[in-house]
Amino acid sequence: MKTKPKAKKGTALRVVRTLFSFFPVAMLLIVLCILFSAFVSSIPSLFMQRVIAKVTEISAMEVWDGAVAWEAAKETIVPLVLTLICLYVI
Repeated sequence: MKTKPKAKKGTALRVVRTLFSFFPVAMLLIVLCILFSAFVSSIPSLFMQRVIAKVTEISAMEVWDGAVAWEAAKETIVPLVLTLICLYVI
């Protein structure tokens, strides 16, 4: 079997520079989309942390009485869930 030749140092950097020189606008948009996607994919854990904290806070108050518990948590949980839905739609 033939062995694959090793890539020289700096090959990846040269390829990226070449792509940016031929497609400057497209590559900039691609990089921005990748960064935006990474940012948006890290957000759900923050929202879940806030929702869990609110549920824990309400359970500590011992108001888990169905409607009473939902009314106490609705003010915080609904805006967080709606914001999360909007981010997923984008």
